[in-house]
This record gives sequence, structure tokens and C-alpha cells, in this order.
Amino acid sequence: MPPLAPPQDPTGSPIWPVRGVKRRREEQLPSSAAATDRGTKDITLNDLSVPSILPTTVPAARFWLYLSGLNPLATDSDVQKIVSQCLNVPDTTEVVRLVPKDKDISQLSFVSYKIGLDPALKIQALDPASWPAGVLFREFCDVDSAHDITLYLQNVRELRTKIDEFFLTTHECDLDVIFLTETGLDDRIDSLQLFGTSYNVFRCDRNPRNSDKSSFGGVLIAVAQCYPSSIAESANSAHVEQVCVNATIRGKQLLLCCLYIPPDRSRSTDIVNIHVSSICELWDKCTDRGSLLVCGDFNQPRIEWGSDESQKVSTAHLPCASAALIDGMNFLNLTQVNTERNHLGRTLDLVFCTSGCLLSIDRCVTPLLPVDPHHPPLVMSIPVCDNGDTATVLIDETKKLNFRKIDFSALDQHLLSIDWRALLEYNDVDEMASKFCETISRWLNSNVPLVKRPASPAWSTPHLRQLRRERNRAQRAHRKRKTMLTQRNFKRTSDEFRRLNAVLYKSYVLRVQTDLRKQPKNFWNFVNSKRKCSSIPSHVCLDGIESTTVSDSCELFANFFSSVFANKTASDRDAQTAASYVPADLVDLNVFEITTDMIITAAKKLKRSFSAGPDGIPAVVLNRCIVPLVVPLRIIFNKSFEQAKFPNIWKESFIFPV
Repeated sequence: MPPLAPPQDPTGSPIWPVRGVKRRREEQLPSSAAATDRGTKDITLNDLSVPSILPTTVPAARFWLYLSGLNPLATDSDVQKIVSQCLNVPDTTEVVRLVPKDKDISQLSFVSYKIGLDPALKIQALDPASWPAGVLFREFCDVDSAHDITLYLQNVRELRTKIDEFFLTTHECDLDVIFLTETGLDDRIDSLQLFGTSYNVFRCDRNPRNSDKSSFGGVLIAVAQCYPSSIAESANSAHVEQVCVNATIRGKQLLLCCLYIPPDRSRSTDIVNIHVSSICELWDKCTDRGSLLVCGDFNQPRIEWGSDESQKVSTAHLPCASAALIDGMNFLNLTQVNTERNHLGRTLDLVFCTSGCLLSIDRCVTPLLPVDPHHPPLVMSIPVCDNGDTATVLIDETKKLNFRKIDFSALDQHLLSIDWRALLEYNDVDEMASKFCETISRWLNSNVPLVKRPASPAWSTPHLRQLRRERNRAQRAHRKRKTMLTQRNFKRTSDEFRRLNAVLYKSYVLRVQTDLRKQPKNFWNFVNSKRKCSSIPSHVCLDGIESTTVSDSCELFANFFSSVFANKTASDRDAQTAASYVPADLVDLNVFEITTDMIITAAKKLKRSFSAGPDGIPAVVLNRCIVPLVVPLRIIFNKSFEQAKFPNIWKESFIFPV
């Protein structure tokens, strides 16, 4: 799309505003405010003793379109004409320029507009064929930025010497995705030391296959634990420093790619072609195409990204590697949207995205680690329309009962007061076992307290939690207004929180070390938190099938176990041979009966475990309350032998990854 020319005054000088004016968003009503209604009283304007304030016409419904990448010299009338030509509609559309209050238009490389259209034009307006190449568009989502997908990109210049500092900053951050380049990690450093259990981390460390050097380099992508995510690998991705991840965040399908091209290989056309071909292969594999986002440290200082809306650059006078990169991204129909420059006026960290993944990018006010002047950290957001979709929670963390607090005297009295023979008067053993478990679980749920969550993190104090709340409020205010005042307030509260958090963490680690003899459990809990992950895997893959929920993961495990289970039927000869070693009068199943003494003896041998299974009854209840429970258990066990059937409720069990 050619740059939109501004109108000329009689002297030939262009006319455009020095500072754009952004329409202020209407103040949101509190959640308790009642919904507005339309008046129904029949009254004429002549009956009013005040000037008319009633609307003469009912406002027409509008579909709002977001257009970006337009020339900052364009006027509202210019944009109206372009929209009219592209959509073949009269020049009556409503346009609103979206420019921050403290931004000078002359310093911007492009501007964005909010376009009001007839709802009947929605399908046509969202069709890429309706707009010139390079114009970015999507449906305008007038939602709070707290619902946006938040991403972060930084060149960290090796993490091995900054593990504790990085762990503290990521432990309390609310970023959905984190991209890091030049991580300098190897297999001696576990991702738990950096992110804890809050993120699923996908790494590509530097190794002999993707680099001639052994230090620095490497990339990673960390996706919040609550979102389904899985690694995406291609045939050639192992030969370059690149990692790609498929993720579903707030109902939006994303293919995320992070790559690093070292300075000494930035002129290698082969390296660039491998990166591009690998991304093309993964993008072609996506059956449910959503949005593609490619970012990282490309080290292409010779490319001067223009200020026109398409961000396309001529490759005539560029090195072959730079030209190959631009051609490859153009082939994928990706647009480079990062305009932040380093202290030398260059853009080394690039962000490419599809038109359906329009980003807003700003220099991060509170970076996770000290800033390298060559690589300013970036915070990006992907607007998500509020269509009712919520984050897919992979782990069902229901409230847990503290079975260590059971009042066994009260439980014994309750169990003794039950007429078990009348309660278990069923013909089917499944119904009997279900009623038995339901009766005990109902009492436990009503009389056993819940497990109290420990303070998170372990070094937390009331003052630290107060600072965290203040920081979060300042962050929400800055995301909404983006003024210098909100920025300074957010930075101040964030710095205060981080300073106190670092001091408390250091004191906590020192206290754990000094109390090793007195409280070794605290020491090993701390060590295990750095090297063991007790959470359920975010995804499981078997024969090309990936799971996105806990139940799907269990089904894949069951399919795998059944596929390797040797279900061989013994021959009659083998059965007779085995039976010949068994005494004939060992047991007579026809008259076999479970006795009270057998049940009590077996129950006393149970380990007093306080963990409940799927039936909701921990083993300690059977061990300590076996006297009042021996009658119903004897009824159920003998009914099971009589019907030659094992109760289904006791066939279920929990599976834990090891």
C-alpha cells in the first residue's frame, strides 16, 4: 500500500496534527452497577421546559475494525477514502486515530486506527483480500489489557551466573510467554532452578550439532503452566539454535518460535535458510492454523527497517543472508513489527508475526534481568476478544482434606451408629461398595478440615504481600493509561518489591542452611524444589497423538500399558502342570468365607497413610476404625466372592509420574 499523502493547504505545506488525540475510553461501571435501560415514557419535546436532550435517532450498531501500519502523515479523511475504496462503501465510515497522549506523531513509524463499519461488512473487512499487502488488521477488541496475552523477549547474556536473581523475578511475574536468547545453559542446570513449577520450559541449548562454540548461545521459550503447550520439531531444527512451541493460550492457537543467529554466522545464507525452512515445515504441519510468531536475536544490523506501513525492505544492497531472511519471512507472509532501537540506533531483536497475531510492543519498564544496551527488552501483548473462552487448566487442583486432623473418636461413634446391614441391602456388589464409600466420604467431607496452604513463597511476609498488591495495582494502571506518571509509579513499586523479595529470599536460604541439623526436612524440601518436579506433565505424546488434559494423558498411558501387556493364555497342558504342584485340599472355594478375624488382621497390617485414593478414604481410617467397619467390609467381601465380581470403585487408582 503506498503511503497516504496528507492534504495540502493553499501554500503547498502538508497539514497534519503535531500530536495525535486518542479518544478516551469510557469509564467502566463497577460490577455492582445496574444495567442501563431505554426510556419508554411517551412525551413530546414541546412538553419539556429545558433544551432537548433526547436522542433524535437510535445509534446504529457498529462493527469496529482495527487497522495498523498506516503512514503517520495520513489524515482521518485519507483513511476514510482508503476504507471506502477497499470495501466499496460510501465515504461515511467513522475513524478514530489511536495514538498515546505523550507520543509525537513525527517520531512514529506508523499509526493505528479504529474504524466503525456496518456489521454486515464484518466478513468482507476481515478478509485479507480486501486490503493492500502490508496492512495489518483484526477485529477491535475493547477489553481490559489484563485479558491480553502478555509475552516477553530479552537477550539475557548468559543465565548461569544469574540463577537466583532470575528465579526471584520470574517467581512472581504474570507473563504468559517468555522468550530468552543467549541463555548460555547446559544440561547441568535444570529449568526448575530458573522457573520453578510455574512454567513449561522448552530449551535449545548450544551444543556441537548447532554451533562450533561451547559458551553462550542457546534459546528457550517458557509458557505458563496453566496453558497446553508442546515442543514442535522439524527435520533441520537440531542444526540451528532454534526452539518452536505449539501453545493454546486463552483459546488462541499459537506457533511460537525463538531463534538466535550468532554474529559470526549472521552472514551465512545456509544458517538463515535452515531457520526459515524449519519454520515453514512446522507451519505447514499445523492443521488448525492460528497465529505464527517468530522472534529472537537475528543480528542483522545492515537491515534498516523503514517507517512505511508494510515494513518491507528492499534487498538490493543487502548481504545475501539478510536478503534471504527478508525473502523467507515474506514467503511466510510475516511482518516485522518491532521498532525499538538499541543505543546505536539498530534493531537486532526482531519480531515477525502474521496479520492475525497483531502485537503491541513496548520497551519493558521492569526487565527480568539487567539490560544489555545492544538488546532492549521487549514486552508484547496479543489482544484477545472476550468471547467467553478461558484458560485450559491442565491440573485439577481441588481442595484437599487434612486427614491428619481426623477426630477418630467421633468417627468411631458415627460408624457404630449406622445399621450397615440395612444400608447395604443391595443385590449387586458394585452398589454395596459405592454406598459404603459414599457414607464414609460424606462424613469426612463434613468434619475434616481443609489443608491450609502454606505461605507462598516460603519467605513471604505480610509486608512483601502488601508490596506485591501495590505493584500489581500500579501495573494494571500503567497497562490501561500508559503515561509517564503510571510508568514511574509502576517502576517504583516494582523496585521496592524486588529489593525486599531478594533480601527475604537470601535470609531464607541462610536460615535453611543453618538449621540443617535441627530441621533437615526444610533443607531437603528446598533442594527437591530445585531439582524435582511433582506436577503432572503438561502434555503426553504417543504415536503422534498429543494430550491436552489430564484425562487424555491417562488414556494414552492406559493405551501404552495395554499395548505392551503380554496377554498370553496358558495352554491346558501348562495349566495342568502348574496345578499338579498345588495340594488338592488347600482351599475349597465353594465354601470359602471371609471372617471377621481375617479382616481385622489385614487392616492392622495396613500402613497408616493419610493420602486418599479415588474413593476418598485414606488407609489410616481402615487401620484405626476397623472395629466398626468390620461388619460392612465382611458383607461386601463375601458378596464379591459370591458373585465372582470385584467392585468397580476399587479398581480405580491414581497414577503419578516418576
